[in-house]
Amino acid sequence: MTKQVAFVGPLPPPVHGFSNICAMMLDLLKARVLVVVFDRAPKVSNRFLTILLQLAKPLLFFLVCLRRRNVILYLALSGGSGQVIDCIYILVSKLFGRRGVHSSSQFFLYQCAVPDQ
Repeated sequence: MTKQVAFVGPLPPPVHGFSNICAMMLDLLKARVLVVVFDRAPKVSNRFLTILLQLAKPLLFFLVCLRRRNVILYLALSGGSGQVIDCIYILVSKLFGRRGVHSSSQFFLYQCAVPDQ
């Protein structure tokens, strides 16, 4: 069976440090395994519609987990209220017994902020 990764994270646009890092990680993953992308970046200006779209994507992840047994969740953790959506992905992953990997934007920011000694 071919492994498949469900990539959950913000991708450009909008362009910022974390979305750029996620895009680089996505490119690395695509070079090695099959990837299903769940983009967490807001793509519409209407806040209500953005929330609805963000809530619908974990349902799509649920369907992916139903159809494929070998899906690994790669979750680029959000900050603030976005963590509620992250929890839904984690719960779905746990429900199906899928493995998961997560990264945190704070890790990358911390690595860049620490001066060389």
